[in-house]
Amino acid sequence: MKISLAILMKIVFLGTGSTSGTPKIGCNCENCRLAREFGGIYSRSRFSILIDDGKKILVDTSPDLRAQFLKANLSGVDLVLITHTHYDHFTGLGELHGRLVDFWALPDTLDYVLKWFDYLRKESRIQVKVIETYQQYEYGKYKIQAFNVMHEGAPTTPVGYIIQDDSHKIVITGDTGSELPQKSLETMKNPDLLISEGTFFKESIPKIHLNVDGAIKLGGLLGAKETILTHFSHRNKPYNELNKYVQQFGNFLASYDQMTIEL
Repeated sequence: MKISLAILMKIVFLGTGSTSGTPKIGCNCENCRLAREFGGIYSRSRFSILIDDGKKILVDTSPDLRAQFLKANLSGVDLVLITHTHYDHFTGLGELHGRLVDFWALPDTLDYVLKWFDYLRKESRIQVKVIETYQQYEYGKYKIQAFNVMHEGAPTTPVGYIIQDDSHKIVITGDTGSELPQKSLETMKNPDLLISEGTFFKESIPKIHLNVDGAIKLGGLLGAKETILTHFSHRNKPYNELNKYVQQFGNFLASYDQMTIEL
């Protein structure tokens, strides 16, 4: 009798906050007060996501990456993907200095990041690869594809990522408003898991960020089997209230820092 030892795909929401994190310095809103008093699910570091089934793929390198890795007991990753070059999404890359890692991004993003971290350009242990949107690239058992999103004001071309194997299709929106290109919507269709930003609760900035209802609408539009929201502003709702709200719509969850799921 053969025994199958299938490796589960693990997804770790290393950081689930937006640009300021929660608590925000100098802010005394309800979210920030709860985060200071209780920490835990109320406290949010900046956005990073890890996909791990033996090979470790990191989407975005938060400025809080060191603390996130220490909390998750991580010593390194195999592949880094960057969605865009706002400060809260790439400036933790320097924490991987000296480690063997593959680094993929669009040409303008690679150029921008490596100007920031000039010493990494000379670092032979970081293997750089230029990718283009809507092209599939293989990485071990995975097929990885970047797609264009709407995030007005980003210094370089903003993208989301599709990461899929024979069993699962995961779509990660990165930062985006609701005005996604039609080609991207078609590419994103029918994911097993949609990981969508939901920066604000009701506040809407269609060309920059989704709000919570926008993320729920996107999950329905794409036919996602499950949708998990992330990238929350301190101006959003506290975790318990937010998660209760999104769950009433079906297979939707709000994430918190270090939340781990298995597929």
